[in-house]
Amino acid sequence: QHGARRVRNRLVVVVEHVRERVGDTPVYLCYDVDFFEPSIVPGVFTPLCDGALPHEGIELLRGLKGLNFVHFDINNVTPNYDVHGFTALLGAHLAWMCVDLFARSQATAAVTPIHPRR
Repeated sequence: QHGARRVRNRLVVVVEHVRERVGDTPVYLCYDVDFFEPSIVPGVFTPLCDGALPHEGIELLRGLKGLNFVHFDINNVTPNYDVHGFTALLGAHLAWMCVDLFARSQATAAVTPIHPRR
């Protein structure tokens, strides 16, 4: 298999496993940017070689759509090491994706508006 297809297939397996384990349980997602390859996402706290590429991390997050999200954290964006602000940009994109996931999640279905319409 082609490398990109092989990675995508592994992401599908990971997402399916997470969905099976979590079910409809409330989910607190802590997304650590140390997960990414530091040569591409340099502003991380603990750089580890052979991390995920940004599109892989984004695809993984997209695959979690529909879970019962109740909270998100994006951790370890480290501005002192963030060459050209790319890590901050990726962190902001991930945060926006988390807002979208929360808005579409089951958790928001149970939220009562502060000022219900009459």
